[in-house]
Order: sequence, then structure tokens, then C-alpha cells
Amino acid sequence: MAIGDALGVPVEFRSRQEIVKNPVVVMRGYGTHNQPIGTWSDDTSLTLALMDSIVEKRKIDYADIMDRFSNWLMYNDYTATGEVFDVGNSTSRAIMNYGRGMNPLECGGVSEYENGNGSLMRILPIAFYLLKRPDYAIEYQMEIIHNISSLTHRHPISFIGCGIYINIAMTLLENKQSLYESVEYGIKTVLNFYESKAWENVAAYSRLKNLSSFSELPEIEIKSDG
Repeated sequence: MAIGDALGVPVEFRSRQEIVKNPVVVMRGYGTHNQPIGTWSDDTSLTLALMDSIVEKRKIDYADIMDRFSNWLMYNDYTATGEVFDVGNSTSRAIMNYGRGMNPLECGGVSEYENGNGSLMRILPIAFYLLKRPDYAIEYQMEIIHNISSLTHRHPISFIGCGIYINIAMTLLENKQSLYESVEYGIKTVLNFYESKAWENVAAYSRLKNLSSFSELPEIEIKSDG
């Protein structure tokens, strides 16, 4: 993950047209954030913080996770070069909310404007955590995923995106199905769950219901902003 992140850091926010003209084929330095070659971003730093908390505490401790997020933002923990150079507004506000004494699970923003991918980018360790606990019902699994997202992002669309991502990752880690089948199963499992709960925002992911048609969409039909 850190390698993929470092490959992308120099071209973050660049348009598709720019990248087509100058594709990333080797590790680069500098670029968008003027960082040395191999530097990872907040994506990896916050993932490491989450993973470190789970390993050290041997459980999910929301306050401890936020403590580590705070140490990243304030003291440069988990950074590649000892410097925080890229932090989303929603994530920064959530960490500041925690510093002011707010409940960790209420720190994330709930507005449409704050519905970004800042929790999605760091949540992957939860797939490993849940895979070791097969006795957890899907309702409890999703509650944990939502809570981890809530630390910085509490919009339902963020919850659903994280739920889909983690379930796909768990299916891939079990290594019982092909890549396509794993993605399809992870999507269907989660969308069925949210539809059974009558979540209004699940419609935002309706195009994923038919994976074969989604995979054939022209590039222009897929947005890639935050």
C-alpha cells in the first residue's frame, strides 16, 4: 500500500490527460507536493496508525486510534520524512474536534461537503481484523466499519463505500474465488445488507449492482475526484 501511495504522491490532483501524456511507470520524486522519491502520504500514515493501535491494544480502541491520528497530525508520527504535507480538511477538523474533547465516534463530519474518501483510504487493516473473527455477524462487522469511518467521516455514503471495500478485501484474502468473483461477491453482500436496512443513500452505489456492465463503462462515465 505504501508503495502504491508513494507512486501516486507526485501526481496527486493531476488530470487524466496530464497522466496519459506522462504516465507513472517508475517511482518519482517531487511533483505535486515537492517530496523526495518514495514518500508516502497521509493515506499510508493513517493506515499505519490504525494498524499500530489494533496490534498494540489487541482490540479496537477508538480513543487510542484518535490519539495516534493526533500524534500524526501534531507530531509527524507515521510519516515517511518527519513531515505532514497532505491532510484533508475533514480529517483535520475531526482530529481537532477530538482534541477539544469530543467523543471519538462523533468527531467526523456528516455534511455532503465532508463526504470524502478520507476514511476509505486508511481502513484496510479492519479487513484483517474482521477476517480473524468469523463469528461476528455482518451487522456487527458493519458497525465496526462505520465506527472506524466515523472517526473522521460520518456521512452514510462514506460508510457504504468503506463497507464495500472491506468486504471485497476480506473475500480476496480468503482466496477462494477469482478476482472478479471476489469483487462481485463483496459488492453484492454489502449492497444487500444496506438495502435490507432500507438505507436511502445506497442508491449512490446502484451502478455497482451489475459488475459486468459497470466494468464496461467508458472512462468518461467514471469520475475520480475526492
